[in-house]
Amino acid sequence: MKASRKTFSKSTNDYLIRPLLRQRDTGELCDVEFKLNGRKLHAHRAIIALWSPYFLSMFTCDMREKNTREVDLSASLSLENDDVLGRVLDFMYTGSIVITTDNVVDVIVISDFFLMDDLKEYCKQFLLDFGNLDLTNCLRVRFLADDHNMPEVAVAAQQIIESRFHDYLIHHEEVLDLPAHCLLRLLQIPTVVQHTSYIELKKAVEHWVDHDKSSRQQYQTCLMDSVKSWISDFANEASYLGRELRRSLEGADAVVAFQVDKNVNSNMNLIDSTPAISNELTSPDKTECPVLFSVVCNQGLKFMKILLYNLTLQKWFHFPLSGDRLLQYVPVRQTVCNLLVHEARLYMYLCHSFPYPTDMLKINILVVDLITGQPSLFSFRTIDNYNPCYRTTLTNFSNRSPCHEDCTSEGHAYGYQLVTATEDSIYLLNNQQPYMTSLYEISEKFPCAMAHIPPPIDNISVVAHGNIPLSVLQPLVACNRYDEAYANALHVTLQPSDGETDDSASCCDVKESDNDDYEYDDDIYDYDFNYDIDGLDF
Repeated sequence: MKASRKTFSKSTNDYLIRPLLRQRDTGELCDVEFKLNGRKLHAHRAIIALWSPYFLSMFTCDMREKNTREVDLSASLSLENDDVLGRVLDFMYTGSIVITTDNVVDVIVISDFFLMDDLKEYCKQFLLDFGNLDLTNCLRVRFLADDHNMPEVAVAAQQIIESRFHDYLIHHEEVLDLPAHCLLRLLQIPTVVQHTSYIELKKAVEHWVDHDKSSRQQYQTCLMDSVKSWISDFANEASYLGRELRRSLEGADAVVAFQVDKNVNSNMNLIDSTPAISNELTSPDKTECPVLFSVVCNQGLKFMKILLYNLTLQKWFHFPLSGDRLLQYVPVRQTVCNLLVHEARLYMYLCHSFPYPTDMLKINILVVDLITGQPSLFSFRTIDNYNPCYRTTLTNFSNRSPCHEDCTSEGHAYGYQLVTATEDSIYLLNNQQPYMTSLYEISEKFPCAMAHIPPPIDNISVVAHGNIPLSVLQPLVACNRYDEAYANALHVTLQPSDGETDDSASCCDVKESDNDDYEYDDDIYDYDFNYDIDGLDF
């Protein structure tokens, strides 16, 4: 076969990239050499300047490095693993890099120093979009993002810290590794310390100092002054003043704390040491206490739990009924959709997230006696005379409780808001992202929303207001620590899987259907719904 014109080509990777990488290994024809703590890395100025505006200016302007072969980065870069610099240089040749939880901090430091915004964007996606910002690194990432101009990452880390500082982070060893200026910044942020008592803050500072007493003793006075400032400011009535610090102002914690600490200003007028909440609970005519009932139900993880939030004490409590026992009463494919409290009983309306056609003919209600702790399941058979969906199956719509409200943009696995009302207040429970929960009270009594202690668990299904007898409430065990095990298990199931792709930062765009709420498939179960309605006994 004759052809008067034919184009022959080789792969760019085989023809250009691999030979250049071989030259880097041997140093042949390389015109720049990077030094980092005794290590030497060869490269080509043209390639480096193509990716890094920092080195482009260095190699083209009248700087000393323009006419020298060696560039010493030892004084400019402080890395945990010096090998990461070589991987970033490889990225400049190949356009591909593997970011892990072990090297992401060093990649951020290098990309910011080299002014490589695209690589920094990959690190942001790795932390936020792929679920690698969590309780184990939020403190560190918070200050790292500030130092390296990553505001979105800093905001996300700050939200985790505000939600979980009082019941997890303050007890975690990561706090001990913070430098003094970072710990001081944390203690000066009101939304961070608002749910933590004076005594807990004082113990945290002492623990931090004892971790390296020889070098940290000099910072103890400054840190303690920051903690005491929240107690001494009696005129502060801001909305962020949390319950624990308010109790200190009322005297519940302040008396004990100030007796221990002799350096507190002696002219401060403390309020009566007997807290008003104790009088309210022990009053003879007080037989019930207002609480928020919350239920976490996850059939996929076989997890169910009932929590109570005492609105008087502002503390969370476990209800003594195991999740395994509760799940025995919940039918397959059903979850808690709504909640109602009436006459010392908890009524949970069960619904199907992905219903079969026959599931639509029955209503199930799980009832828990709050006094005896005995669960019961009540089933009611029903029928819908208007049945255009009987020959179809609902496939992509998850039933949501009427108290749910969207509070974030589409595409998030969490992103909802629970709402419940009392006689004079509205309570909003937000669960925007993993490890980020908040509880606020909106009332005419306050000039703005009042922050309450967040629930010690993620992904609460429903919440409702009600009253509970004091005899039931008194023996309950308080929830003082965050349920990390459930959060991690839930977080893993919601993480997207990222396979090997040509572009490590690209995400697949899923085309949305014209109907965002419902999509009906053909009936694949072959059920016969030609019932004789007149013959059914209801």
